[in-house]
Amino acid sequence: MNPHNEIPLPGLDGGTPLGFLAGLGVLRVLDRREGGRSKDEPRLSWRLDDRWHPVVHGIEGDLETIVQHVTRDAEAWDDAPVLRFRYPKREKRGVKHVGALAAPAAVYRAWLRSRLDAGDLETLEYAAALAFEAANEPKKGGVTEKELREHGILYDDAAPVDRSTLPTAFDFTSRNAQFLEQVEEIRRTVDAGSILNTLRDGASDPRAARTLDWDPAADAPGAIYAGRLVGLRPAAEWLAFRGLAFFPVAGRGEVLRTTACRGRRKDGEFIWPLWEVPATSATIASLLRSPGIDALGTAARQERGIAQVFRSRLKKKADGYSGMFAPSEPV
Repeated sequence: MNPHNEIPLPGLDGGTPLGFLAGLGVLRVLDRREGGRSKDEPRLSWRLDDRWHPVVHGIEGDLETIVQHVTRDAEAWDDAPVLRFRYPKREKRGVKHVGALAAPAAVYRAWLRSRLDAGDLETLEYAAALAFEAANEPKKGGVTEKELREHGILYDDAAPVDRSTLPTAFDFTSRNAQFLEQVEEIRRTVDAGSILNTLRDGASDPRAARTLDWDPAADAPGAIYAGRLVGLRPAAEWLAFRGLAFFPVAGRGEVLRTTACRGRRKDGEFIWPLWEVPATSATIASLLRSPGIDALGTAARQERGIAQVFRSRLKKKADGYSGMFAPSEPV
């Protein structure tokens, strides 16, 4: 291990939600490389040049090394249980299995129990960042226990079938765009070339057709984002999904809270810090859960190693259903 080795990722902009989440996703992938057996603990910092970009510390190799790890990681998720989670939903043409994050609470609890029994901690970490079965809302026209049995879907009869889980604030999907299905389609388009172009240049992929709407610049007029490439970047969105493990959710009743977010889903704000001192995943997770980061004065930020804080609104798109990040601003 070379603790002084630094690998900059100039294609990611930490001053945007997508760039920040993707930077965390890179760290998550490196933490899990070689099945999590590596003795080298990677660290992450942010460096300001023309923009804030992430820098990886503490691993041997260079940018190509990181690209290889991310490529292998994306391939390894081909049969990941969290991306295969489906539940039955009644639609006009009958019952359909969907990959949204609004599952019947009874189904979600039973699925969590099955992953716990299997010792699948990786899936449970992501499940904890996507929904929380104790935070749910009434679901009209949902499936019945009889239909669940007919479709062979496990459910916990101690939890409600007629209430659906509330999704993370980072889920902007609506209608027929199901979150987990979108993530899986994005993952399938990721390859070594797109990962390299994203981490090195921030380049978009003209082949991309799916998006999680985490990049407010993707379809914005060029004049608004002068000097930034416009277009979908599936490799960055895949890495951003991998970064969601840093943002667990919790709640009760009809209230769900997402780490580093305030307000309601599609009507709130995401607040995140950037730091210049290399930090491990555990340190970063603790920092992200600190309340009131945006209200800290200069001295308090310096004590915590915070160099800059950004904020981005979570809002609805013009269609009134799906969501998006508003352009970020320093706090």
